[in-house]
Amino acid sequence: MSKMKLIKTYMLFMSSSFSLYSYANCPSISEIVSKEDGTHIARTKNGNWTQFINYQAYNNKNDNIKSLGFHYVFGLKQIDETNYFSQMVCIYRLLKENNQYIVLLSPKNNKYEISFPIEFKNSNEWRKIQPSRAVCVPNPLLDQNINIMNQCEFKEIE
Repeated sequence: MSKMKLIKTYMLFMSSSFSLYSYANCPSISEIVSKEDGTHIARTKNGNWTQFINYQAYNNKNDNIKSLGFHYVFGLKQIDETNYFSQMVCIYRLLKENNQYIVLLSPKNNKYEISFPIEFKNSNEWRKIQPSRAVCVPNPLLDQNINIMNQCEFKEIE
């Protein structure tokens, strides 16, 4: 009986340790929906990504957001000297409009970890651009077998 209890305890520990980190990436284009006021939101399993509104923000109730292209990702508000960031910003460009973007902000109160490469070989790798900011630009020409939405992965810490 004690062996069974030990095995159950071990399995519980292992499953809880795996759930501390989950790979994440920006919401897919199919998850982005238009709200009644013309702004956009993406509802994901980890929370709602909300649209940042500025002068270049795309705001339209009757839009066809299938013409979106994934543009780049920012990690903002670095926490101390770690690779943890408290906000992710995913930017999508409307392919049929000049200088029109949908900028989605990650759910609040989440933490994200970014892995920085030792040597930069590809354009789709994370780079620090300021002491508290990082950027990743996906490369649609890099590899046809890699989904562009998966190129700039980060870990969500639960």
